[in-house]
Amino acid sequence: MAAYHIHREACALCHGSSFCRISWQLDRIVRCATVFEHSNLSYDVFCGQILPAYDNFEKNSERIGMSIHGSLRSIFRICGRACYKMLPLEWFLRLKFRVLMGRSLNLDNPSTFSEKIYCLKVLNGELRAPLIQRCYDKVNVRDYVVEKLGQKRGEAILNELYGVYDRPEDIDFNQLPNAFALKVTQSSGFNVLCLDKNRLDKSEVVQKLKDWQRISNMMGDFSEEGYIYDGHARICCERYLRQEDGSVPPDIRIYCFHGVPRLFVCDFGTTNDDGSHGTHIVRNVYDESWNLLEVDLGRPHDPSVVMEKPDNLDELIFVARKLSEDFPFVRVDLYNLNESIIFGELTWIPMGGNCIISPLSFDREMGSWLDIPNWHDPIETKRQVQEPTR
Repeated sequence: MAAYHIHREACALCHGSSFCRISWQLDRIVRCATVFEHSNLSYDVFCGQILPAYDNFEKNSERIGMSIHGSLRSIFRICGRACYKMLPLEWFLRLKFRVLMGRSLNLDNPSTFSEKIYCLKVLNGELRAPLIQRCYDKVNVRDYVVEKLGQKRGEAILNELYGVYDRPEDIDFNQLPNAFALKVTQSSGFNVLCLDKNRLDKSEVVQKLKDWQRISNMMGDFSEEGYIYDGHARICCERYLRQEDGSVPPDIRIYCFHGVPRLFVCDFGTTNDDGSHGTHIVRNVYDESWNLLEVDLGRPHDPSVVMEKPDNLDELIFVARKLSEDFPFVRVDLYNLNESIIFGELTWIPMGGNCIISPLSFDREMGSWLDIPNWHDPIETKRQVQEPTR
């Protein structure tokens, strides 16, 4: 039970609930998530990456296990990798959609964005895996940004890069500035944000990065989006982004459909000062004219949280348009640092496709913006139907 006690101490959401004990036992029995088998850091990742995501689906519940459906979804996050390995892909997608989204998945004639993004998980792998794999890596994507925007414009929006390391042990902390951000190059959320390196436990950071790097290098075998990983994740060190007043710059996530920016999504409260994920998050969605939409995109919106229309909105749209034109759908994440744009990342399947959109009519409207090939067409026919824009 040692791992459970570590889990109990690390997890701020479950408070040692019976579900934690059940999920830990499931992990032991199924052995589907080998990434969770190694004591402290692995279970810290378990708590940090899986459990907070529960808040995206059960906005009125603060603890795991408060609804049967919520518990099923959480359990699926533990044993889902075993299902992926055992079931035919179509069965797995249908099961996953039913459990996580609460309704049936129509693969034959998808109409909502939620359905089409599930199809796109597989279609992206069939049609544009090399490009997505290149752009998913936080270092390799930098060349792509320059290619799309031109050298001067592209380099201007790239965050300052202090170093790239094959192994965490290769990091020379003495050569780094006092504040910096360490990231696993092929991951989501595997970041260490440092405000003062003199207070940093360097050995702990190295061990954490080693565990995260190992997880990233294994993920290709455990996910329907495994094609985004090449098995050679590295560590990169970047400038820690802060505005003049010390606050985190706005992270503007632009939903682009066939090269057209349509939605601007702004999250508030996503990151704590220590770099950990926030637990009380507001997500406001704006249209191209920066009108606030009365919709929920995986998280609740709040009209009382106001973000003024950026003065450089036209430039944000231009950058998003250029970086999205090779994909039927992609989310372009940009920081607006003192009215200067800093590139964040590209995301093809936001929230793993498990984003509950409310009202359902808006899910359908978003689906009307996205054209995808037929699921059952041969690959060559799919390529003819939808070649990336050049």
